[in-house]
Formats: sequence, C-alpha cells, structure tokens
Amino acid sequence: MEVSWAERFFTLAVTHRVNVGLLDPFLRLAQAETQLGLDPGIGRLIRKRFRYLEEGVRRVEKASEIPYPPFYVEPVLPVATSSVELGQIGILYARTLPLETASRLEIWIQFSAPLVAFASRWTVHAVAAHEFMHYVELVRRFTRMDTTSDEVATTLFEAQYADREDLFDPNALLQDKALVRLVGKKFPGGLRDFALT
Repeated sequence: MEVSWAERFFTLAVTHRVNVGLLDPFLRLAQAETQLGLDPGIGRLIRKRFRYLEEGVRRVEKASEIPYPPFYVEPVLPVATSSVELGQIGILYARTLPLETASRLEIWIQFSAPLVAFASRWTVHAVAAHEFMHYVELVRRFTRMDTTSDEVATTLFEAQYADREDLFDPNALLQDKALVRLVGKKFPGGLRDFALT
C-alpha cells in the first residue's frame, strides 16, 4: 500500500520534534541581554507577550493536527532591500529556515522580537499560521523530492508574490476557518498590523 505524502509528513514532523527536542525559545534573547546589553525591560516585555505566540502555535497545531516545528525569538528585526526599488524596504517579522545541522536538514521558525513585543495578539496568531504553511510546503516539497531551486526575487514586489506562492493552501491544512480568515485579513499583500508601524 502506498503511503501518502501527508502520512509521511506527519511521521517526519513527529520524528523531527522528538529528535530536535524543544529548543529554548529565549536562548538568543538571553544572549543579547548578557552579551550585547539588550535592555532588560524589552526582554521582560517579550517574555510576557510570548504567551500570544504559544497560543498561536497551539491553535495551529489543533487546527492542522500536525506538530509545530521548533521555533524561537530572534532579538533582531531583519530588513530586506532591493537595488532596483530605491528607498523601499521589507521587514521580515518571521522566517521559516531550513538549516543543515549535524549532516541533516531541520526546519525552524524564527520570530522577530519586535513581532512578539509589539504586534497584536491576532497578528501573532496569523504569523504563526503563515509560517506554518511555509513549513508544510517545504516538507511537502522534500517528501516529493521536488527540491529544485526557486527563482530569486529581484524586487520586494516579486518577493511578496513569491511568499504567497510558497504557502501550502490554508483551506486544505487548517480546520479552524476563523484562523484561515485571520491569515487572509492580516496578509493581503504582506503583513498588515498598525501596532507594528
């Protein structure tokens, strides 16, 4: 009997969580506080509001019935620029990162400290779901051996389009229709949250 890609994915996700263990999501934050002098007040705010990210992760796990990959808070705000679009910047509040560690591939999700500290609760939930859809799409590609390189976007506009194309269909993945609508509302063409402006 042939095993579907979804069954292989679920087995891979469970194995991944067991093998990786639970990463301390504040490891990089603690390093920034002790080694770089990050204001302890900001660290406390992030730790206090981290519950919104945990809620979002649990909501995604319940809606998909798939374990969430390891995730952590990065005490930086990555910014993307384009040599073609002068003066334009793109802010990366979260990223899904395939990493090679100890001769194996692992997929981790990085959330920026400003997202956790300042975004609304519902935005954090939507970002957790959005990154999870990237994660599932990456695993789907790996399990189907569809690992050809994507084109590199040369403009931020192209990058936004590519971001939408690299998502697993939320309607096929998430049973929580309110969460699906929330993701659509928060990502009409990039993340929208007035608390982050």
